[in-house]
Amino acid sequence: MKTKEFLRKTGISEPTLRRYLRPDGPIPELLKVPQDWRGHREWTEKHVKLVLDYKEKKLLTINGKKHSKNRI
Repeated sequence: MKTKEFLRKTGISEPTLRRYLRPDGPIPELLKVPQDWRGHREWTEKHVKLVLDYKEKKLLTINGKKHSKNRI
């Protein structure tokens, strides 16, 4: 899928995606996304799941404390 669709499905912005794609980013698996001959990334549902899982984990951690889903 194209990057615009990936951003829509994950709910993140383009600047956030750029931060995630840095070598020290929070999701190292995103650095291994295959690219086509033009250098455009070829996103899959696996990548969408990685980002959504990261967002959920981040949301559950508030002020350095883990909270259950029921408390949010």
